[in-house]
Amino acid sequence: MDRIAVYELQDALMQIFLAQGIRGAVYPDGIYGPETAEAVRAFQQTEGLPVTGEADRETWERIQTRLDEIIKAREVLPIPVFPNGDFALVPGAGGLLVGLVQGIFQRLHETYKNIPAPALTWIYDRETAEAAAVIREKAGLSPGEELDAQAWNVLARLYASVQL
Repeated sequence: MDRIAVYELQDALMQIFLAQGIRGAVYPDGIYGPETAEAVRAFQQTEGLPVTGEADRETWERIQTRLDEIIKAREVLPIPVFPNGDFALVPGAGGLLVGLVQGIFQRLHETYKNIPAPALTWIYDRETAEAAAVIREKAGLSPGEELDAQAWNVLARLYASVQL
């Protein structure tokens, strides 16, 4: 088994063991040594596979299945909240979407001090309109205080970048 394949095996086992709350079972270094063989044996035993310490085809497939399950369980699905491409929030609007936008601005302000953080009022007030105008300006969008689909997409991308 080449070094890259061993590294991938070790990384997969590490992720599986961490998901199970087992720390220090194996560290990816690309070397199939005693620690890796022991980690493979431990995995095989928990999966009811023949305990050989060798990463045979059946073991590899089971490791991949468990890793896929872990990755899927970690997946965060986006929630589409902006009504549609023709919609725009404008001064005077109110409700949950406005509160969400204000919360996003507050979170962005923690990372980007040049983005205003309007108070959470649930009303598209002067502060919120000014924050939207800043986003529009920084993104090179047409000037204005509304939060349309283009400005929303900028806001959503920035928010996603600070959540990583």
